Amino acid sequence: MMADSPEKLFQLAQSLESGGDFAAAADAYRRGLELAPDTGEAHHNLAGILRRLGLADESLAYARRAAQLLPGRPPVLNSLGQSLEQSDLAEEAEAAFRDALTSEPNYPPAAANLGRLLERRQRPDEAAAVLAPAQAANPGDAALNVNLANAYLGLGRPDEAASLLNAATALDPDLAPALNSLGTAHYIMHNWAAAAAAFTRAIALDPEFAQARENLAQTRFQMGSYAVGWPDYEWRWKNPDNHLTKINFAAPEWDGKPLAGRTLLLHAEQGFGDAIQFVRFAAAIEKQGGRILLACQKELVSLLTGACKLDDVVALDGPVPDHQCHAALLSLPRMLGITGPWPAGSAPYLSAAPHAAITDVGRTNMRIGAAWAGRRRHFMDAYRNRSCQALDFHALAERPGVSLFGLQTDTAGEGPPFAMTDLSPHMTDFAASAALVQAMDIIVTVDTALAHLAGALGKPCAVMLAYTSDWRWNDIYGRIPWYPSVFAFRQPAPGDWSGAFSDLILAFEAGLPIPGGSKLKLP
Repeated sequence: MMADSPEKLFQLAQSLESGGDFAAAADAYRRGLELAPDTGEAHHNLAGILRRLGLADESLAYARRAAQLLPGRPPVLNSLGQSLEQSDLAEEAEAAFRDALTSEPNYPPAAANLGRLLERRQRPDEAAAVLAPAQAANPGDAALNVNLANAYLGLGRPDEAASLLNAATALDPDLAPALNSLGTAHYIMHNWAAAAAAFTRAIALDPEFAQARENLAQTRFQMGSYAVGWPDYEWRWKNPDNHLTKINFAAPEWDGKPLAGRTLLLHAEQGFGDAIQFVRFAAAIEKQGGRILLACQKELVSLLTGACKLDDVVALDGPVPDHQCHAALLSLPRMLGITGPWPAGSAPYLSAAPHAAITDVGRTNMRIGAAWAGRRRHFMDAYRNRSCQALDFHALAERPGVSLFGLQTDTAGEGPPFAMTDLSPHMTDFAASAALVQAMDIIVTVDTALAHLAGALGKPCAVMLAYTSDWRWNDIYGRIPWYPSVFAFRQPAPGDWSGAFSDLILAFEAGLPIPGGSKLKLP
């Protein structure tokens, strides 16, 4: 048998692959296929190596050819699905994984991959339907345990997820993704110390695990440990699951020192509420003859112009002004050495002019501004679903002497079946929204930018929170340390909005303390 025969090259490639020399193995497979182009196993193996090397397009070509040469084989179809997924062809990948399972029901690799893909595509119910029977048939498969657990997390079943993840980590104690998911399960159940321990173990195994580091930071924040949380929170930029607004600047990142004649460009990130919440930290920066500029979402420009010692505010998607250094808004606490929430006395730090849509002529009723839904993606978060329904405001609407005003900009579903004045057409930007907020007696909203806007304006606000809410509200029931005028009312159990609203009504009847020492009561 010749040294460069297809058989010898195939054996050489397998040996190189076993030794971890993937580039050399790929070259050997390629040379073998030049001599014997219809060798299905070589196409199959080469596709897997090329995925490891990040060569998605080339991998897909070999995976497709392998599927033609070796039809109906579950490992080959599973490999094709992986190559399709790496090439961002999710629908075709799903079909390939399903074909593998048709050939061999509950085939562990295909079931694990299909379940993971469905879960990442926000279809946890379908993922669980695929994964549960495969896991039952293969309880010792760590990947099936982890992926089914992630599906259960998406379905709001953290206790079942934790049980599966404990089994997975018992099978493989060095499985960092399983520990990250275990930390998430504990986080959902408010077991902060256990969550921190799991995330810490995941990071010890994989120091570059950005998602685990960001999760640990948010857990620290929930525990009130801001000083140790801010550094790990910087890993949010490397977390592939985040959708941030990071911009690359030629100027260096700000060093946290007094500006001393320099111009600092601050830039917003994440959502509107994040910018409103963290712009306050601009006022703590020592200018010493320097200037502070802010680039933010265009909807916020008018609202934030002139606030918090800012010298100018521009749209984030427009031209970038000249500057000598830059900083992301949510990095300011770390840069400034702030170890906790901004002191309550810092609010209000925004202001608003009267709005022509609202007048006090003939006013007799209490005015309540209402918002019940966040961005559409929040509906896909079973354990941290921020949105309730307009109908949940019925207990307020039926009270005599109350007028409800809708401040809901992105209506999710139909409006309420009771009297509510819709002010959304007047909410053209956040300056206009701020004026409407100022005209209310109180804002009642789920976790949206409106809660941050009310807090920054010093307007009384009841923020209605899911059982597991975003870290910035902490695990708090009552006054929020970030905003002295905002009170949290949290679901007593996952999904229990009626309980949260009942608590709000009771607080209103007793008198909700508001800045200035008075109490706000329902008529």
